[in-house]
Amino acid sequence: MASAGLLLAGCVFFLPSEPLGSTCHFAGETQSCGACIARACQPKVDTCCGDSSCKLITLDELDRCAQGNPCGTFASATSTSTGARSELGRCIATECASECDLSTSSTSSSSSGGSTKPRVDCEKHPSLPFCSCEAKSGDASASQGSCAPSDVSATRNVTCCASTSWPSVGSTCECGEFVCDTSQRTGCSCSWGAQGTGVEPSSGCSEGTPSYEWECCAQGRSCYCFQDQGIPRCTSGFTSSPPCTPQEIPCPSGKKHVSTCSN
Repeated sequence: MASAGLLLAGCVFFLPSEPLGSTCHFAGETQSCGACIARACQPKVDTCCGDSSCKLITLDELDRCAQGNPCGTFASATSTSTGARSELGRCIATECASECDLSTSSTSSSSSGGSTKPRVDCEKHPSLPFCSCEAKSGDASASQGSCAPSDVSATRNVTCCASTSWPSVGSTCECGEFVCDTSQRTGCSCSWGAQGTGVEPSSGCSEGTPSYEWECCAQGRSCYCFQDQGIPRCTSGFTSSPPCTPQEIPCPSGKKHVSTCSN
């Protein structure tokens, strides 16, 4: 008999063709918290997947917890529920306390007065106008370094992009200065967090006059504008874009704009 799969809330519950038990897979299994849950609490997860009173209120929470979001309300279910939900919450709280965020909110405070935000370690690039951070397991008080627009440049042309799940454990964030090479006689080219001959901080460049002889093109976090008295055409890999400015250059796929990377 072929295997069958049923989608239950946030988990995929697989029913194998042979009586080897059932395995409930969940989002975030490869991340720090999720890997610990899979290693230490998988039997509890499987039991919850097969228990209708547990799966309806637990599996979406499990997905969020495993991906590095606060698990406190879920893990504390040991005192407010019974059965499979309680057993799974107890296992996470006891076996994965160091890998999972057991706070109830990413901005709440612990009983000792310390922040329960994750640890964020940052570093500045030694030569480029760029800095980056990674969120790790641990308390925010142990964070190292900083990465904010002011750490990159005194100009207003710095933008920061972070993983959509920032600051969950394992996510990243970067701040970079928008710079342009305006030494070209018939145009300019700009990019984020770069340097080179003729490059300086800039608010960007745009079409010249007359506008019909100009075209701006973008690819990733780079763009350029050039004068073409023939047929305007972007080079391979670039697409026609509005004026080449920091506001027009989006964060990479899977990233979002943030005001700072530091805690």
